[in-house]
Amino acid sequence: MTKQVKDFIVDYDGPYPYVDGLILSVTNHITYIEVEHHKRFEGEGNYTLRKSIALWTKMATGFSISPLRLATYMGLSLSFLSALLLILFIIQKFVYDAMPNGWTSITVLILFFGGVQLFSIGIIGEYVGRMYLRINKKAQYIIREKI
Repeated sequence: MTKQVKDFIVDYDGPYPYVDGLILSVTNHITYIEVEHHKRFEGEGNYTLRKSIALWTKMATGFSISPLRLATYMGLSLSFLSALLLILFIIQKFVYDAMPNGWTSITVLILFFGGVQLFSIGIIGEYVGRMYLRINKKAQYIIREKI
């Protein structure tokens, strides 16, 4: 690990330090070294399933706004799907006329507005995520060397 990466990790003053996330925010020059793992001589590990899930949650939400973007994309996808279903249900209604009155319009409206709401929440999440990154003082770039 270079001194620059070490200094960045040491200077981090955020609430949930996650070393791998900090390293990835400073550099992309990472390599893997194969090691041989052996069984524990005695005792058990300290990471239970609950602690592992908590660590993953801190990692996913502390160094990325990807979960917020996921909500945006899901909302957009659901809105698009509801538009396709709208066309399908309207064609079914006029061709087969087997559905009860009002079912098509209510179903399509629920799907469409559900997708629009998810998309809107995702957009709001984008703003919240950007504010979070700004408040967290996440650097947009790292100065490697001053000459």
